[in-house]
Amino acid sequence: MDLFEMFGVDPMTEEVAAPKKAEKKSPAKKAKEAKAPKAAQTKKEVKEETFGLPVTIYTGYRKPLVIPETEDGKKVTFSVLKDKLQERFPEYRTAYTILDVDEKKHSAWASFSSTREVAKGEIEVNAGDKLTLAGHDLDLSSVMTDETCRISLETIGDALKNQHPSLYNAGIVKDGTQMAPVFHAPVLDKELNFPIRLSLYGRENWQITQEEYNEFVVNLGNDVEGNAVFDRKTLEAMVVERYPDFAGHLELQYLEDANIVVVTMKVKETAKSGNAKGKVKAGTMYPTEGTTLSFIFNRVELSPDLFDGKTEVSAKEMIAYCATMYPEFTEANTDLKYEKDKKLIIPVLRGSTKG
Repeated sequence: MDLFEMFGVDPMTEEVAAPKKAEKKSPAKKAKEAKAPKAAQTKKEVKEETFGLPVTIYTGYRKPLVIPETEDGKKVTFSVLKDKLQERFPEYRTAYTILDVDEKKHSAWASFSSTREVAKGEIEVNAGDKLTLAGHDLDLSSVMTDETCRISLETIGDALKNQHPSLYNAGIVKDGTQMAPVFHAPVLDKELNFPIRLSLYGRENWQITQEEYNEFVVNLGNDVEGNAVFDRKTLEAMVVERYPDFAGHLELQYLEDANIVVVTMKVKETAKSGNAKGKVKAGTMYPTEGTTLSFIFNRVELSPDLFDGKTEVSAKEMIAYCATMYPEFTEANTDLKYEKDKKLIIPVLRGSTKG
């Protein structure tokens, strides 16, 4: 079933200059060049992976974005795909969006990076900031105490839970003035009673009766005596049949208090997906000079003076410094991601949820 009207989007490509004709050199000129000192070789640039078009990008919350094939058959990079997604859907900022691209299927799946997420504690919000998902701007004005203020995730959740129950459990990703919520209800791991209520944010609320579930199980080729017993894999198959864009990237979260199953798109974060990089091995030392400590909602320029003159510190020392500003960061629950090329250290709360 075609659920969405497909968009046509012109891809961003670069023109490649035609190669120059080889110059014929006289024996005298060759000898002169051989004696001349060789210029220092420039460092080769790392080429970004490219993908053939067309590519359809699925988000789970928005209509699929189709980037059509070009007449000259040029390929595009991760960066181009992410730029085009942000251009069409502003909440999918390139700074915190990850992609899983399957070139053979001409498809890509988008989600928000957990390494760029504020999962607990506070976030700085300005009057002009937008919190958006599925094209809906969520209003935070009722909990803002000033033009610029820090707001706890619990306060934001309380303010938004009436708009959607999952927003109470949400984390926040932010880049500039744009924010987006990231649902964090527990993953479904229990048997449910019928009818089962599912929520696809921005798309529909869907209720599955016992009879509909029985019929689906029979259509799978199984014999059913009485009522079929609930099975999560079967429920996942029902969702994918109705919404094929979730195939291979489906996560079912469960809000027990509201008895709602929340359908979300899951993209595994890897170096290939566009954002997961700079993971630090045990024993890594972190520079304190010319390095920025990024909390997403705040940035701190480091210096040796902050660490008793040390130009390098351990993970334990760096996390301890983070805790002086934000006590929720502890050695037990914090990972440090070091992006050496950007001189950026990003503290990440490990597996944090609210509640």
